[in-house]
Amino acid sequence: MSVVETRLRQRRARVRQLQTQGRSLRDIAAEVGVSKDTVRRDLAALEAPAAEVDERQLLLVVDEELGKDLNLLAASYRLAGEDVARLVLHQAAEGIRRTIAARVAATGSVLP
Repeated sequence: MSVVETRLRQRRARVRQLQTQGRSLRDIAAEVGVSKDTVRRDLAALEAPAAEVDERQLLLVVDEELGKDLNLLAASYRLAGEDVARLVLHQAAEGIRRTIAARVAATGSVLP
């Protein structure tokens, strides 16, 4: 999935979230940074049956706090938000893999 498709899905998820909170089209458009017509199209697309869902994708609604953290990391790593999120997840998983490998080497078991 391309970066554009991922951002579109993330925006639509945020539009849906704001709609379920009872926000008006104008409020949603202002918060998301698009026109009211774009919000209408996003909501219509969400109502349409999905052709095929890629279960390997991760849709993440970015709240204010997570957005600040993501922006800080993106600026620090000089990467796009999606790329820095992927990098941080891989780094965390690699740390866990090393811990498990060390535990297995020392005890022969994954359990402590």
